[in-house]
Amino acid sequence: MIAGRYFPLNECQIGSIQGFSLPCASRSLFIAEDRNKKNGGTGLNVWDGAVLLVRYLEQEHIEEIKGSTVLELGSGCGIVGIAAALFGAKSVVLTDLHYSLPLMKKNVNANSDAIKAAGCVEIECKTCDWLRPVALSQLGLNKERLDFIFVADCVWLEELVAPLMQTLEFYCAESNAIIYMSYQQRGKATHDLLLACLNRAFQVEEIQNDPLIPNNMFIFRCKKM
Repeated sequence: MIAGRYFPLNECQIGSIQGFSLPCASRSLFIAEDRNKKNGGTGLNVWDGAVLLVRYLEQEHIEEIKGSTVLELGSGCGIVGIAAALFGAKSVVLTDLHYSLPLMKKNVNANSDAIKAAGCVEIECKTCDWLRPVALSQLGLNKERLDFIFVADCVWLEELVAPLMQTLEFYCAESNAIIYMSYQQRGKATHDLLLACLNRAFQVEEIQNDPLIPNNMFIFRCKKM
């Protein structure tokens, strides 16, 4: 478990799987982490930005998400995409690098009963490398029916900004999806670069004056110009 979380999670267990629970749309969302992180990746932990985005979407946009099609980039453990399914999204595709998929799929399976009960028809885990993003059709998505792209706390280094922006622009060129992005500032250079790139590519609204959002964290709503 990551020390010093802004949003503590309750430890729990499903069968032999140890993890955490988060209240979500009158249900309980279960999420497991890989605390060993043997491959050095960051996609095997639940980060505060992901929990923040889940809570914000539940608070402000749950009705819009019901019946929608959602793509999540940098899903990691899968908490945001699974939450979208529990909010009633009709179709959800979670994506990340290949090493994240076994844990992501385990978490989807652990929540399968709640996902079905919420009315989600389809939830899939796919590989998406931001250096070589594949077409929406290869992710099983119809570009005319993609409603939302969620990105939760996926940028902490400058070198990640350009690949993420490339991927967002690529998918938004194919669709009219609305982007919701949570982000925790960890350095000025990365922060300034991300804001400059977002504002150059999209119409950007920063969600402000929300007591849910800590001082060094941000939520952006973006759509193509």
